[in-house]
Amino acid sequence: MSRMDHEGIRFEEVLALAKQLSPADKLRLLQQVLPDLEAALRPEGPPKTRSLRGILKGYHFPDEVIAQARQAMWGRLEEPGS
Repeated sequence: MSRMDHEGIRFEEVLALAKQLSPADKLRLLQQVLPDLEAALRPEGPPKTRSLRGILKGYHFPDEVIAQARQAMWGRLEEPGS
């Protein structure tokens, strides 16, 4: 039973035929179908990224918070200008 126009084939028919296959043939079928499915589902182009520029606009960091962060990052190193 071979139909060339895919519009006439119903999912239920394909599924019924696939269930009749041996496990090895089911695996071969998946190996043939999955690359096409992966390509169809793959997003086009790189993922869209959101800019973080300005995300903290209007937020004031107290001087002591900045000093604590510098101390945590740089440890006992002297700050520039000291």
